[in-house]
Amino acid sequence: MWLTRISIKNPYFATVLMLAILLLGLIALKNIAVEEFPPIQFPYVVVTTSYAGASPNVVESDITKPIEQEINTINDIKEITSHSFEGTSFVVAEFNLEANRDVATQAVRDKVAAVAAGFNKEITTPVISNFNLEDTPIVSLAISSSTIPLRSVTDWVTQIAQKRIQIISGVGGVEVVGGVKRQIRINLEPYKLQSLGLSVPDVVRAIKNANQNYSAGDITTANTKISVRLEGKLVDVRDFAKIVIINRNDNVPILLSDVATIIDGQAEQKSATLSNGEEVVALNIRQISGANIVEVADNIYKAIAELNKIKPSGIKIAITYDQSDGVKAKLADVENNLFEGALLTIAIVFLFLKSWRSTVITGLTLPIALLGTIFAIYVFGFSLNVISLLALSLSVGLLIDDAIVVRENIVRHLHMGKNHHQAALDGTNEIGMAVFATTLTLVAVFLPVGFMSGIIGKYFFQFGITVTVAVLISLLVSFTLDPMLSSIWHEPKHGGWLQKSQLGRFLDKFEDWFESLTGWYEKLIRRCLKYKKTTLLVACVLLLGSFVLVPSIGSQFVPDQDSGQYQVKFSTAEGSNVDYTKHKAEQVAAII
Repeated sequence: MWLTRISIKNPYFATVLMLAILLLGLIALKNIAVEEFPPIQFPYVVVTTSYAGASPNVVESDITKPIEQEINTINDIKEITSHSFEGTSFVVAEFNLEANRDVATQAVRDKVAAVAAGFNKEITTPVISNFNLEDTPIVSLAISSSTIPLRSVTDWVTQIAQKRIQIISGVGGVEVVGGVKRQIRINLEPYKLQSLGLSVPDVVRAIKNANQNYSAGDITTANTKISVRLEGKLVDVRDFAKIVIINRNDNVPILLSDVATIIDGQAEQKSATLSNGEEVVALNIRQISGANIVEVADNIYKAIAELNKIKPSGIKIAITYDQSDGVKAKLADVENNLFEGALLTIAIVFLFLKSWRSTVITGLTLPIALLGTIFAIYVFGFSLNVISLLALSLSVGLLIDDAIVVRENIVRHLHMGKNHHQAALDGTNEIGMAVFATTLTLVAVFLPVGFMSGIIGKYFFQFGITVTVAVLISLLVSFTLDPMLSSIWHEPKHGGWLQKSQLGRFLDKFEDWFESLTGWYEKLIRRCLKYKKTTLLVACVLLLGSFVLVPSIGSQFVPDQDSGQYQVKFSTAEGSNVDYTKHKAEQVAAII
């Protein structure tokens, strides 16, 4: 073959080519993203709309139904589900798996924009978002204190901790759950309002007008132009008491303090987070799509160490959940299997070829093909995850096949008395088409796996591509590096020192035993050829029996796994307050 001929005549060509593959693979290994599973884009589009103070019935009639009717006209819609709560509407549009999610999202955005134009002013602009597995937190923190009030802890979390973590590279969002926020509460006194002839909208209007920044125009001179802006935002709670609602009777002002009591309090608590029975403030940290989850988690740990140095005395930061731990454990298991498989493969090659040179020549295929495949994974935008590493583990036994066949045939030509250069060339050319056809057979088997339809196809897309690339790179190595090394790295006469060592004698005994096993296998083949009908009958019985057992095996999407965690979900009756929810949560925590 021309590629083999070039590699044998120009050893530096094959050497530089293999070194380039190794170098590119090492660079990709350092920069490639690490995830638990491949990032799957589910075809869901969520429309979220807020209508403060509206009942569920009003939300459904004014928001949910108009949005449903409008987006129902979009192509490729599979199902529409909606939920109407007090003040909030959720509409979820599920598209067919074959639909382009970006196109579908834009279509929903256009349809919703047309509907939103007719909404009341009190209804907020609908928010269009997609459902992603990456939206689940990768790290959760619990921040608490036994000496500092929960409100002060919440203020420190929102003003310091949340902002520090948000700037970490790879972090897509930080959600604060639980805690209590500051809120200026204005408790109006209805009788005083009525006696003064005022209404609630008058008070609201006065507060809005008194708590705004205004543009006051520009001051222009001969050389400069200065923009003037009045800073009207209130900075002290006592300033609210001085707000003028209206002037009466010769410009006598009626102040807000005349009709209301102003309290520097806290907002209504709508969520609570408990850790070991203690109420805490939680931070749920999400990564951006395609980020290295292990690297992001490590950077979060570094940020926590920095926060521990500047936090107020008495505040404790605890990590309650870290997805990277499970990811690292699963990837470590797959990597160990990959490493063990490679060692066993090389050991078996050495056992049968009885030559450490042949073992090294064929064994070099593994690191080159694996690192080359990792570079291809990086170029394709894939990640190192359970699926892609599973493909690499499966490929270990396939990668070295071509190299073994090529090397064994070269050794056979050496035993025929040819020199190493000619044996490498003739040995590779003789079985080149057979090896090429075998590799294409593997490609024909595994490549279609990556293009299956449905959600299974989306998960196994990386699997099929990874195996295909791995076996093609191993074919390249078998036609370039292996014959080149065979032509310049000569086998010693009479087996060298290995033949005379105890290990060599053990390998000879193993070969004798295997030859006897081959004899038994030959007798079995002869008996099968003699009793053809019986052989076919046994094969048919085994085939049909296998199909009969299929229903009793069962099936599932992914195998069951023990993540070492429990998740308990419970709901409260309508109208239940947060104290009841916290009480039930404490009961559940006590039971667990």
